[in-house]
Amino acid sequence: MVNVVLAIHLMIALAIIGLVLLQKTDSSAMGGMGGGVSMNNLTRPRSRPNPLTRATTFMGIAFFATSLGLAVIAKNQAGSTSILDLPSSEGAAVPSVSESVQVPTESSSESAAPLAPNLAPNLAPDVDPSGPAVPTE
Repeated sequence: MVNVVLAIHLMIALAIIGLVLLQKTDSSAMGGMGGGVSMNNLTRPRSRPNPLTRATTFMGIAFFATSLGLAVIAKNQAGSTSILDLPSSEGAAVPSVSESVQVPTESSSESAAPLAPNLAPNLAPDVDPSGPAVPTE
């Protein structure tokens, strides 16, 4: 069912694109290049809707209807995915901290790696490890 509605939805979308591209541009809509509405355009009566504008209107309504239909179908197929609808499992599925984190004991503290690597021995002999190196010319 979803595939049929989706195919119709895509055909309607392509038809809307084609209808919009076929329509005559109305230069008075932008008021020329100024972007505003001129006084000349306000007093002129609107043109009658031609078959292309009516077809675009009907295709827009159909596109809106198929969009809502796809949303309703997707909601019905998804089921309950709300976190409030899930049954509580009293922490059985949640891992404990002791399972995932290994804390070193005192006997293994000597063999543990340091938290931050010591970068100073890897620097060149003329570089001061206390500050950033700035190239000089």
